[in-house]
Amino acid sequence: MNEKTTVAIQFITPFGTLRYPKVSQPDTKGKNADGQFKTDIVFNDDDFAIVEKALKEAAAKATKSIEASERILAGEFRRLGMTVVEPDREAFRKAAIPLHNDASVGAGWTRAQYDELQALK
Repeated sequence: MNEKTTVAIQFITPFGTLRYPKVSQPDTKGKNADGQFKTDIVFNDDDFAIVEKALKEAAAKATKSIEASERILAGEFRRLGMTVVEPDREAFRKAAIPLHNDASVGAGWTRAQYDELQALK
């Protein structure tokens, strides 16, 4: 009888421990199958805190950079004679907020999830 044996090997790197490594064949089954070789990485709490801080700092820097570029581009477009429309954010929010939790228009979250997202700054 020919039995297939699976051996789990823990891969430990300087960056964390790899979980579910697919290093011998690409991932071709399941909802996230994309034909790529991949793995998850698991950090200990201290390393996770370092990575999380770095990601938040990078996101904040990217946001500031994007906002600055948008201001520059708006001025450049005006200089070139183009019309730049500044939206009325309050009017938009007033029309959109009532639809945020309306399942008939596609809201797919709970009120608790919505409130948690709204609390993010």
